[in-house]
Amino acid sequence: MADSQGPSRPTGPGSSSRSSGSASGAPRRPADSSRKRGYFDQLKANLRHNWRERTGSTVLILIPAVLILAFYLYVATQVFLAPRVTDLDERELAGATVLYTADGQELSRLYEENRTAVPLDSMAKTLPQALVAIEDQRFYEHGGVSFRRTAGALWQTAQGNQQGGSTITMQLARNAFTDVANDWVISRKIKEWITAVRINDLYSKEKILEMYLNTVPFNYNAFGVEAASQIYFNKPAAQLDTLQSATLMAMMRGPSYYNPVQNPENNRQRRNEVLEAMSETGALTSAEVQRLQEQDTEMDFQKVDASHNLAPYFAEYLRQRLGDWAKENGYDLYSDGLKVYTTIDAKMQKAAEEAVQEVMDDLQAVVDVSWSSASSPFFSSNESAYQAQQNPETAFDYFWETHPELLNAFVKQSARYKRLTEEGASEEKALEQLKGDSSFLDSIKTNMQRIQSGLVAMQPSNGHIKAWVGGRDFEEDKYDHAYLSKRQPGSTFKPFVYATALDRGYRQNDVLRDAKIEYVNDETGQTWSPANFSGESGQMMTLKQGLANSKNTITAQLIIDIGAGRVAETARRMGIKSDLQAVPSLGLGTSEVTLLEMVGAYGTLANKGRYQEPIGITRIEDRYGRTVETFQSESRQALEASVAYGTLQMMEAVVTEGTGVRIRQYAGGGDWAAKTGTTQENADGWFMLIHPELVTGTWVGFNSPRITFRTRYWGQGSHNALKVAGHFIDGVELEAATFDAPPGYEPPSEGQPRRDPESIFADQENVSYQADSVAAAAAATQEEDSFDMGFEQDEEGNVMSADVEEEGAGDEAGADTTGAGGQQAASEEQQTEAEQQTEAEQQADATSEEGDEGEDAGDDGEQSTADQLNQSQDIEVEGDGN
Repeated sequence: MADSQGPSRPTGPGSSSRSSGSASGAPRRPADSSRKRGYFDQLKANLRHNWRERTGSTVLILIPAVLILAFYLYVATQVFLAPRVTDLDERELAGATVLYTADGQELSRLYEENRTAVPLDSMAKTLPQALVAIEDQRFYEHGGVSFRRTAGALWQTAQGNQQGGSTITMQLARNAFTDVANDWVISRKIKEWITAVRINDLYSKEKILEMYLNTVPFNYNAFGVEAASQIYFNKPAAQLDTLQSATLMAMMRGPSYYNPVQNPENNRQRRNEVLEAMSETGALTSAEVQRLQEQDTEMDFQKVDASHNLAPYFAEYLRQRLGDWAKENGYDLYSDGLKVYTTIDAKMQKAAEEAVQEVMDDLQAVVDVSWSSASSPFFSSNESAYQAQQNPETAFDYFWETHPELLNAFVKQSARYKRLTEEGASEEKALEQLKGDSSFLDSIKTNMQRIQSGLVAMQPSNGHIKAWVGGRDFEEDKYDHAYLSKRQPGSTFKPFVYATALDRGYRQNDVLRDAKIEYVNDETGQTWSPANFSGESGQMMTLKQGLANSKNTITAQLIIDIGAGRVAETARRMGIKSDLQAVPSLGLGTSEVTLLEMVGAYGTLANKGRYQEPIGITRIEDRYGRTVETFQSESRQALEASVAYGTLQMMEAVVTEGTGVRIRQYAGGGDWAAKTGTTQENADGWFMLIHPELVTGTWVGFNSPRITFRTRYWGQGSHNALKVAGHFIDGVELEAATFDAPPGYEPPSEGQPRRDPESIFADQENVSYQADSVAAAAAATQEEDSFDMGFEQDEEGNVMSADVEEEGAGDEAGADTTGAGGQQAASEEQQTEAEQQTEAEQQADATSEEGDEGEDAGDDGEQSTADQLNQSQDIEVEGDGN
């Protein structure tokens, strides 16, 4: 009992069991068995505890080891994945395709990244000096990676001072390889280090600097110091001074924040820091730094933009064609650094741009004033006189007041109108909504009432395009009137008729009667009876006189006799590719063509009958200067040399005595041939000029042929398009030259007609002379003084439109279909305008006024009648008012 109540000695885990067993009366176990069992239990517990401790220690040791191993494996993987740099110096960085003129001037650039790589010795020595000073002063000491610089950058960043730790070599790795630059941070840094070490091992320090300076970005899509130098200073990198070099290197920290154009003060401060750094490296002395820091950097900012190219319309024309060539030949036009050598002559191109701009500014004042009010209060044959009368607030007011249906048509041609109708709006609702937007209407009016022009000049011997202007301002209107716009050429098409006539046996001195004829279409029964503006004399006239004075009556007789189909075939052989309607009115220019086609075709006449396809490129080189393709004009003999020469002789008379006589005040000596042209209601003015070494074509009009000059005088090609050509050749140095007669050419005998004109139509029942005497022709003059205006007067004498059609009408440019009454009204309007001219002005124009009238108004009369006879194509509104 005493034992049970006394304190028990713990003997192990089994002691409590014994007490419990004894208390319950259970039989006792042997004491030694209990002690053995307790021992093993304790050992088991201890082992379990030790295992846990040891496992924890092992894990603590293994985890870092595994992480280190994983890191090394990752680095090894990155070593494998890092870019190979063995050909970095030959690696084709994205480079712009550069277009050059024939005389070596840069014309335009096509690029995604504007870059021109140059060697280090083609850079100013201060560029690499400034770069090393401000970005990596230990550049020549480290092996591509500076761990001291990296540690210092981390410390500065920890202190709140952001500082880059990349060396120049690491930055090159990032700039040159997109898979390095675009990776996540840790991977990028590892790849940068690996790639930088590789670069440093393989290339000299000078080569590394060269490669880096050709890759760094400078804003405005300029990559590399050469492109940046051209943009910011308008000079090559080799010509930069110390301040300019420091200015560019100041942009390394942030090209936008330190942009010298947008943030000049930021750049100046950083530039001065660059200069200080250059003194630390010994590139500059302290005195030089102090002197330079007080100076301004000399800037000449030239942002690269398509509208500021030397020939923006031509560059766009080539871009489209080069794109196809590049795809076919495995090149990327925007990144492969191609060099394209064009045929453009820089001096001629500048003269062409200036001519178009100067004349269009003057003519814009003419049309603005003419269409400002119903009374058309002002007239002068001196276009500069309109400048003082010009008021932008009233320009074209009267035109839009009297042509509401035309404004509706232009609105319906706009992208916004089409978008609204596509989204479900009715035509009426869309039109109403847009006409309620005054700013939108103003943009359409401004676009459509802006007078436009095109000019193309070509060397006839090889087809090389020397100048190309597609419009007044590429930035405002990118529509190219040189090759996209198809317009009726008017009387400039007549040389094709005369060339065909010579080819069929006619001679320059053959005579026809200057009298109206009536041609009846056998199929439709309609009558075609073209007239001259100044009337028909009824007298005999040589072919040469007929072409010089642009007599529609003579041309009409020729095309009826030789056949419109033959004329169309001649035009095609000479270079016209547009569709031509083989009908008699074709000879007076009713089928639409492009200016580029006309220049190429006229070149056939200057090139002894041999057609040369107009071309704009002579060769293409790759980035290494290797020629990858050359180009030559396609050539074919289109006319006999004697026919081409005979046609030229007749066209020379246009300059000496006919409708193009005004060009003489601009042209130099030697031989010149030309042809003027004007279409119905002065919608289009043309002038084609041939020099033995240069063919020039000019066109003047509006984006839509339904907007026209209001005055007959300024609407004629002999006054508007001729002036553009005149200003152009006045700025171009062309030596006097002559048209050489082909071997064996026999000039025609004068005054010996080879056929009786009346006999031409003797066997054609559907053709007859309407007037066969001077008296009859004179009597018909008033009735047939036709078509060059298309306006009539109301009872109060105000000018009103006679050609306003219902909305959607398809006749050509408001063709006069009112018959003699409408023609008489036009004649009265012309009379009113003539009265507005002063006597001095009329005398000043007397030299060629008669020829102009025959040229231009005759075209109008022809085309008006031809609209009924030949069912001309509907007008298409060009442009959408944007």
